Amino acid sequence: MGDDAVSLDLSNYELRWPTSLFVSEGERILRTASDDRAWQDRAIWLMTEALAGTTVVADFKEADDWQTDAWATARSAGPDKTAWFAELINRASELRHSVAPRPYWPQRHGRGLSHDGTARRVPGATLHGSSTNSPTTGTWSRCSARSASTIPVTCPTAPR
Repeated sequence: MGDDAVSLDLSNYELRWPTSLFVSEGERILRTASDDRAWQDRAIWLMTEALAGTTVVADFKEADDWQTDAWATARSAGPDKTAWFAELINRASELRHSVAPRPYWPQRHGRGLSHDGTARRVPGATLHGSSTNSPTTGTWSRCSARSASTIPVTCPTAPR
């Protein structure tokens, strides 16, 4: 590949699509790659849909800066995006597949968040007053709890 070799760090990219589908769509885009910008827009859409996150698109947009010098023209910088995208498609089998994160413990055990993503509230359960521990006597005072639900609400008791 000579001086035009592209070296990609694939460790930051995660594939959401099946590898074969990503490769076939990428190869189709590469066949239509030319000097116009339309193929780059199609490549960006593919990467946005098929890969998790936005890192790959940002890296693709910066591809022109990797191989060019200060005197390079836009026309001479163009093939670098093509080489970068071709390398990504050729090495697609090395990409990790995206995995959905494991649910939090309460969600795995049926005590998940409400439908709106907030913590579940027990209707009618309120704690009135306050509980204080006297440092001199070690007793608890002024605690009263009321609940309109079937869940018991208890006040702390004095240590014995």
